[in-house]
Amino acid sequence: MATTAAPSTAPPSPSPSPSPPERIVATAELAAFLPPRLRQLAAPARESGQPDDAGRWTRTADATQAVLLPDAL
Repeated sequence: MATTAAPSTAPPSPSPSPSPPERIVATAELAAFLPPRLRQLAAPARESGQPDDAGRWTRTADATQAVLLPDAL
């Protein structure tokens, strides 16, 4: 008895995505909003006795600001 294979129902493979841009453009709104919000996250960590977490948020804010506004620091 011969069996027949069911047709493939797998979706076609996606085309390769374009390479990422060499430089990502950050808007002034992002640069003005994100680092201060990250620093705000350090405050509750500091107040609850978690200095390592507070430091991590502060370092993340500093690194983010350095990327978004390289001449500001």
